[in-house]
Amino acid sequence: MKNLIKSITNSSTMLNGYSYDRTEFQAHHVWTRSLLSAAISTGLTCIGVYCGYLAMDAQFATALGSQAVNFKLATGAVIASLLGYSLRDLFRSITSDVKTQLRVARANSWLVKGNASTHDYSAHIAMQQTQLSMVRYVEVEGGIKVFAIAKHQDHPNPILIDTMLFDEEYPAMASFYTHAADIRSTLNEACAEWSGSVAEQLGIALTPQQAGAPSTVLRQKIDDEAEFELDDAMFDDLENDTHPVFARANAPRRSPGEALRRVSQIPPEAITH
Repeated sequence: MKNLIKSITNSSTMLNGYSYDRTEFQAHHVWTRSLLSAAISTGLTCIGVYCGYLAMDAQFATALGSQAVNFKLATGAVIASLLGYSLRDLFRSITSDVKTQLRVARANSWLVKGNASTHDYSAHIAMQQTQLSMVRYVEVEGGIKVFAIAKHQDHPNPILIDTMLFDEEYPAMASFYTHAADIRSTLNEACAEWSGSVAEQLGIALTPQQAGAPSTVLRQKIDDEAEFELDDAMFDDLENDTHPVFARANAPRRSPGEALRRVSQIPPEAITH
């Protein structure tokens, strides 16, 4: 449950225009995991102290009789196990929050003093010289990712910056995309729910969803229903016996008597042996 609680405030920010000011994009860290783990550990400690106080009461031992010692040992073991697990979880939560705080501080610092380059390292830009419109922080295993929509004086169109800051490595892996196809392929991961707004702001056309074309499941359903209707029509024809089910195209159905009558009308000289 603690992983579902956000530990980074202002993790996604988007402006209507572009700005050099970084204060609107600065992220902050809150110690939600450590506070929740500390509250659980404190509650278990209070429960353990209260159970120990009840176990020391003489009336409590008299009510249980000969099983008082076994009950005290079992209760003490359960409380000790839960308290030990909560303290271990508290240690892990504090460690994770410390890592998150260091990641956020490094990401904020890179947003001001960092650099980005293309995949072939043929062009470089400095973050100090860029105007930002959107910044999104995504904490991943082993680091933090930073996505940004920026505008630079060397590029006429807005660019998309994709940065990965690892915990064990000091240099940042920062790349920027200028081509519309590259930006479109990375847009969903970088902008999430803002993909449509960012694409409209950048002038990039996304693939529209065809509302009139039926989906594959619906088309299969329509085909199945048509097949069932065809089967019903075939059964009706068999019952009414109006035309043969299996016949060549445009071949009229004739009774056996009519066929014999037509054969009898053929002149003998036309019949070859």
